[in-house]
Amino acid sequence: PALLVGDLSLSYRETFAIAAGTARWLRQRLSAEERVLAVLTADPWLIVRMQLGCLFAGIALYPIDLVSSSHHIVERCRQAGCRYLVTDLDDPPALAPVNVIHATVLPEGSDGVPEKFTENVNDIGLIVATSGTGGEPKGVMLSFRNLAASASASRRRLGLSPGDLWLNCLPL
Repeated sequence: PALLVGDLSLSYRETFAIAAGTARWLRQRLSAEERVLAVLTADPWLIVRMQLGCLFAGIALYPIDLVSSSHHIVERCRQAGCRYLVTDLDDPPALAPVNVIHATVLPEGSDGVPEKFTENVNDIGLIVATSGTGGEPKGVMLSFRNLAASASASRRRLGLSPGDLWLNCLPL
């Protein structure tokens, strides 16, 4: 398996198909110039799916903490240049001018390759909010190159090899 999320087990082929389908779904809903997408959810599978779809679509993912107020979400999105937020919450907060997209309409997967793939490894791939201990939380921008280097360094340091499983015990 490529991914184990709860009771869900996905092969590499299935993971690729879901990532490609999610990327296509994102590109159909976002304008072509969108570079950042916020996501608000407690569902780890939705976070994984949005991260993979954003990777294929060349969009930075900005996960938002569920305890954030509407004001803080809008302000963080403004700072990051993010105009869209995907959520699966039954009663999402009002976030104007941020456009809320409900995740219940996500496709199951897709055949073939995505319409676009991240071409520039120096593009921002993930924005992570700091804890705000020095004031207001700020977004830390990580490039696709940063993310790949971190995974590669962890693999080498931990001595991981094909077939090993990596447990993520932190909040996604």
